[in-house]
Amino acid sequence: MKGITRKYGTLLALLAALFLSVGLVFLTACSGDEESSTASSSSTSATTSDSDTSDETGTSGDEEEEGTMVILSWTAAGTCTFDCYDDGTYVFAFPDYGVSESGTWTWSSWTFTVTTPDGNVIVADMDEDNSLVLVYQSDISESLYDTFTVSSSVWASVLGTSGEYTPTGSTGSDDTAETVSVLVEWTGTYCTLVCYTDGTYEFDYSGLVTEVGTWTWSSWSFSLTTPAGNEIAASMDDDTNALTLVYQADASEQLVDTFTLASSEWSSAFGITGEYTVS
Repeated sequence: MKGITRKYGTLLALLAALFLSVGLVFLTACSGDEESSTASSSSTSATTSDSDTSDETGTSGDEEEEGTMVILSWTAAGTCTFDCYDDGTYVFAFPDYGVSESGTWTWSSWTFTVTTPDGNVIVADMDEDNSLVLVYQSDISESLYDTFTVSSSVWASVLGTSGEYTPTGSTGSDDTAETVSVLVEWTGTYCTLVCYTDGTYEFDYSGLVTEVGTWTWSSWSFSLTTPAGNEIAASMDDDTNALTLVYQADASEQLVDTFTLASSEWSSAFGITGEYTVS
């Protein structure tokens, strides 16, 4: 009987030791899982924090490194978005499906133009309130398009009132401006018209509207080509040989002025051969 008791006592002791060993392993595993879970939670929290910070600033890390930022967000008729960046690029997006594409944009001679990734050119219209209207057709699909608008007060504050915008990092035409000089200034009613030696001209309305195009003096005839490609020819008075030019601005049909240039002025500027060669 004592042998049996001793046998069972030894067996119980072994079982107790086995349960204790398994318990320690289980506790160690749970502790490891808890630490892993805590570390994972901390990592997730940090990632969420970074994401929240990015959302609050409205720019991504890459955008900050590149030095670009959104300067103009258009209002969509549908659910797409269209944002212009200060470096002359844009992003069109359809957030519902996570679709987006990037291209370039320009603001020149009061005309907003987009060039899509495939090279398609889309020109915005200006309505009677001077708001810009852009019907964007995506390269991704023919069925993916939206109409965007931006009011005159918004685009004027961003793009300026000169009709031109130079993207960030662009040198513009400063170098060219330094090498040319004024050749002749026309007399207008309330606007100015200046011809430069390089064959360009500048039309200005009180600093609010500025247009730059080209001019020629050939066969005793003076003509301008506006930024939009319209040609305007001056007339010559039969008695005084004075030149008269009625300038119609591309910016608005209501912006018109009449300029004159006496024969003594144009002859000293253009010469007396009837031809002028730009410098």
